[in-house]
Parts: sequence; C-alpha cells; structure tokens
Amino acid sequence: MLVRVLLILIAVLSAAQALPAQEKAAKPTATSAQFTKVFRDFKEKVGRLAQIQQKYNTATKEEEKKALEEEFNAKVEETKALEPKVAAAAEKAYLEAPNKDNDINEFLLSRLNKLVATDDNEEATRLADVMVENKYERKFFNLFAGLAYFGVNQFDKAEKYLKLADADGDFKLQFSQSTSNGTATTLTIGSYLHIVELYP
Repeated sequence: MLVRVLLILIAVLSAAQALPAQEKAAKPTATSAQFTKVFRDFKEKVGRLAQIQQKYNTATKEEEKKALEEEFNAKVEETKALEPKVAAAAEKAYLEAPNKDNDINEFLLSRLNKLVATDDNEEATRLADVMVENKYERKFFNLFAGLAYFGVNQFDKAEKYLKLADADGDFKLQFSQSTSNGTATTLTIGSYLHIVELYP
C-alpha cells in the first residue's frame, strides 16, 4: 500500500526528471517564482515520503513500522494538499509565458501523464486543451493528449493526437491488461486507433 501511494505521488516528478531539457529557462517572473517555491516544497515532501518508505522497508519491529506508517500517511495528506497549489501555480506561469520555462513545461507534461494514468479524464482533457491552445510541443505530449481525449470520447481529437504519437516513432505504447480469467491483453496505439475508427 505504501509503495502504491508513493508511486502515484511521485508520478509528476519522475516523468519530468526523465525528459531531456529542451528550452533554456525563461527570465523569472513573480508568477514563475511562485511556481518554483511551491514546487520545491512539493519535491521536498515527496523526498521525505521516499525516506520514510526506505526506513519502513528495513524496519524489523512492528511498533516501528506502525509509527512509520502513521508518519507516512500524515505526510501523504500534506503532499496531496500541496499538489493542487503546484498545479495551479504551474498553469498560471505557463499561461503568462507559454513554453518558455523548462521546469514548468516538464511539470505540466508529467501532470498530464499522471491525470491520464489515474483516469482523471475531464481534468486531463482540460489541461491538454490549454497546452494545445498554446502550441505545446514535447515528446510524449501527443500520446498523453490523445489518451486524454480518448477517455472523454472526443474521438476526432483522440485520433489526431494518437496518429501523431504513432508517427513520432520514438516510442511504442504497449501495456498488458489482465482479464477476469487471468489472461493478459496487449494494447498498443494501434488498438486505440482501431477503436477510434469505429466512431466516425
């Protein structure tokens, strides 16, 4: 349980760290400085969660594990409460200077990834729309946007962005989904495109 919660919370950080920098950071503004501050606080809280997780994994006494679990749960709530503030600050700074700040760009992409992964399709679609309107371009964006639109049955947009993602050729969307009888089904971008084509 601890591992699952931690993985969800750090989703907004992991994708950002994995992507190469593409833009030089823009000259800081009051809005981008606010994002930097809350994002730093957020990363520190996530780092503390990782430390607690490591201690929990090596703890041998039940009372120690229980205390760590209680601390972890309290820190999770603090971190979850801060996440919307980070997202709002990032979006506000992005709208002020679209595509100019590398940290903001990466945060928004990893947030979109998290929203899609957790089936928060309405919010994922809203964020994708903001990024599309401001001509966001980055590896994986077309994939996440396409999946977001797919999740709310906007099949024209889903088809457009999934085809762009497929054409990128830098990656292949493929994952297994377990069925009720224990077998695994493999899904690819082509699987989504086939479904989209059924709804002209």
